[in-house]
Amino acid sequence: MIRSWVCVGTLLGLFVHASAQTATVIERRRVGSNVEDITLVDKGPLSKYLVMLDGDELRGVKLTGQPKPPELLCDLSAMGVVTDWTPRGIAWVSKTKEFVVHDLWTPFHPVTELIFFDDKCQHVRRVPAIYPPGLLIGNTEGMDYVPKSSPQWREHIAMIVDDENFRPVIAIFDLDGVIVHTIRPDEPVASTYGLGLSYVEPGGFRVTLLGANESWIVNFDGTVGAGPLPDPHAIGSEGLDQDDDGTLLAMNYRAQLVRTSTSLEVLPGSERSLVYGPNIPRALGVAHQDGRFVFRAGIYGNQLNATEDSFAHNLFLTTLTSGAAPVPATIGGTRTVLVSFPQDRSFQLYDDLTQTLEAPVDVSAAFPDALSGPPAFADSTSEVFLLERGELGRPAVAQVVGLDGVSLRELDLGATLGVAAVDSISWRPSSAPLGELVVLADGRIWISDLDGGLIASFDLPSSVALTNVAAVNDGIYAGLVAGMEALDTNRLYLLDL
Repeated sequence: MIRSWVCVGTLLGLFVHASAQTATVIERRRVGSNVEDITLVDKGPLSKYLVMLDGDELRGVKLTGQPKPPELLCDLSAMGVVTDWTPRGIAWVSKTKEFVVHDLWTPFHPVTELIFFDDKCQHVRRVPAIYPPGLLIGNTEGMDYVPKSSPQWREHIAMIVDDENFRPVIAIFDLDGVIVHTIRPDEPVASTYGLGLSYVEPGGFRVTLLGANESWIVNFDGTVGAGPLPDPHAIGSEGLDQDDDGTLLAMNYRAQLVRTSTSLEVLPGSERSLVYGPNIPRALGVAHQDGRFVFRAGIYGNQLNATEDSFAHNLFLTTLTSGAAPVPATIGGTRTVLVSFPQDRSFQLYDDLTQTLEAPVDVSAAFPDALSGPPAFADSTSEVFLLERGELGRPAVAQVVGLDGVSLRELDLGATLGVAAVDSISWRPSSAPLGELVVLADGRIWISDLDGGLIASFDLPSSVALTNVAAVNDGIYAGLVAGMEALDTNRLYLLDL
């Protein structure tokens, strides 16, 4: 009898999937900068511009004349340059008057590519990125163009490729995507993750290192020259480039720009902030509470940050210990945020009114095998929903516990909705006495009752991919659903269902 009921539920889910409505994007907001790389343009309409690869967007600022805010040049995802990934580096190719980025994620791109596009982000051409046998990629980072003046590899593209052990390799591409040479730097660069890269005259590369707060010159033969010199940004310079006068431009991921001498001494008065929006540091998950959006954020540590519905300011709330789940949950009518800790199988409450983190609540009894994942809180029942995670976790199952951590029940959304994996879960009030759940699963938003019974299903608009969704239950956006972009961190969607 139970087997028959599960099959009916699954078929019902498939039927709704076939006839699902589509969520409507009401507003899209960048809530911070996420600069991966910079490049200087020397020809065409953008000549003398510094172009920032900010998430999936290109932003440009002219370095001469009166300082102005950066201009939005184009959205790489909207223009079809990138689709299911976010590039980590960009270079301006002076010879062909094009930008170039590199894709990476082999699950989506079985053949990696260099992607070239013009200064309007159009006229895209793609060439296979041909790597030598045995070079396995863990990640890619900064890129730069090797100019015609270079003693070697003139008019080629240089890029940091961090190998499978996250050791830096400088790959030299020709404009057909073939790696013609690889440079494995000597120590102390060899064993530290490479981050920023710039060609420097009269020949060599400036490299910054993740978490090392220093930079080095790497010569063409891999020997390490000048260094260690300070990284202009204590939190890491993602973007580097050298200007015609020999000074170095350096930008961190939060869009703070400095100009330095060749010895990386910050030139007086050169600091410039090009931040976007409230500048939440790499927002990774969102919830809503009492007229504000609450984010788990941070690059080198876990934080709780917030911004008002006006998106005016970044409000730092607190630092979390490592291992926090990627999505916070909020308790309505309070300033209390709930964050789960998968490895510890616990959750903690943060009270913003008193600025205190309460003692961890142990939920290990509900998770004898799995880890405790992203949470939700139902105001109507004071229940905490924790998704199962880990190798032994069932990806569509939530354990329901009380605020004291006592196990109450199990919710199998795979059985009731017919979904394979749930990314996030949220609660909102409705005409039903106990309200309803807003579930992101299988790339779609599902609405169910608190027992997982299907109410409705909504497709996401084309080209929108989200990591989590959260009901907005108060404030000027009440009734909408907020969602974090899966690829471009710091991009927030507000959806109407």
